[in-house]
Amino acid sequence: MGMAKNYWMEQLENGYYYVNKNVCSTCVDDLDLKKRVIKNGIIKTCSYCNKRRKCFEVDDIIEIIIEAIKEYYDELNTVGVPWSSDEEGNATSVLDTDEVLNEIGYPDNNVDLRSDICDAFRDRQWTRVTDYFPQESIKLKYSWDTFANITKYERRYTFLGFKDSDYSEFIPKVLLKAIQNIIISLNIINVFGDIDIYRCRNANKTYKTAKDLGSPPTQASKYPNRMSPSGISMFYGSFDEITSIKEIYCKDKEKLYYNFGVFTPNRPMKILDLSKLPKIPGLFSESNELREPILFMKMFSDEISKTILKDGREHIEYVPSQIFTEYVRYYFKDYGNKNIDGIIYNSSITQKQCIVIFIDNDHCKDQNKSKLSENELILKKTYHYKRSSTYIKKVINGI
Repeated sequence: MGMAKNYWMEQLENGYYYVNKNVCSTCVDDLDLKKRVIKNGIIKTCSYCNKRRKCFEVDDIIEIIIEAIKEYYDELNTVGVPWSSDEEGNATSVLDTDEVLNEIGYPDNNVDLRSDICDAFRDRQWTRVTDYFPQESIKLKYSWDTFANITKYERRYTFLGFKDSDYSEFIPKVLLKAIQNIIISLNIINVFGDIDIYRCRNANKTYKTAKDLGSPPTQASKYPNRMSPSGISMFYGSFDEITSIKEIYCKDKEKLYYNFGVFTPNRPMKILDLSKLPKIPGLFSESNELREPILFMKMFSDEISKTILKDGREHIEYVPSQIFTEYVRYYFKDYGNKNIDGIIYNSSITQKQCIVIFIDNDHCKDQNKSKLSENELILKKTYHYKRSSTYIKKVINGI
């Protein structure tokens, strides 16, 4: 009796009743769970197909599922829910286990396994935790939106002193550090060496030197850009010719020639790549702790790359991304304590990669003038098209 009572108490403590069955990778439908069984399973007889294969105990599968569920749901009697105002007085946020499995996308091809999982929870009821406490990705997104509003409309230069916050938001100083930590954890700082970077300049004459085709001189940096405010020179480029054209095209100011310079770094550069984020892990993946950070970074990457209208307010709308860029440039260190040299992001026009490199006009060099003393961009070749050319007209018509 004592052992039976202890067994029963253990099940109550775990929050579900034991199934005491085995399941093989073939009988598990979720791809992430299937991978875990293949990788870590033990040869046993599967309770569902009666074949000897690598298996997990169903109770181990339930442990993985319940850990994933608790990221987004909690027991009804733990957090409580507001009641709806419908005639029957039903609570709109109350879900049984089968409904939760549907919401998180757990496959139901193996009806018997699905039934065993639901039976293990018996009459347990759930509610969405995110109805009351936002998940990490949403909390970070709220924080970024607040940061953007503060720096655009309240505190442009002293935002680090901002202290007001509630439970759902990080203050700006903490937010920037949190984004830095996520970037490091996702390993999206890459080394780029022998690469071709296209830069286009539309003008009424042709240009052939690095000084003319590289970053603008400081005195010519009059207009704000996505990553740099007026007065601060940076190098903007792309990895394909068409994107470089479309990024600088202005119908009302189009000139006679599209001049191109193809540049390459004189030494390997460390670049933060926001354009190729890792795939979002499934809820039952072994790396599901990265799920929320990646979800946020995908939202953040879209925000950094969003279209900004050139309507006179762009100097305001660019402020948050300019501050982030300056933080990356001067405060961000990788594991080797090395500075970051630039950022890759997606073009808002073509959705292909663009790059900003923290290099001014003085560090854009022709091949025969480079001293290789510090980070420089070397001009490999130049060429141009006339505005009237069939090729340019075709590209422009595609905008």
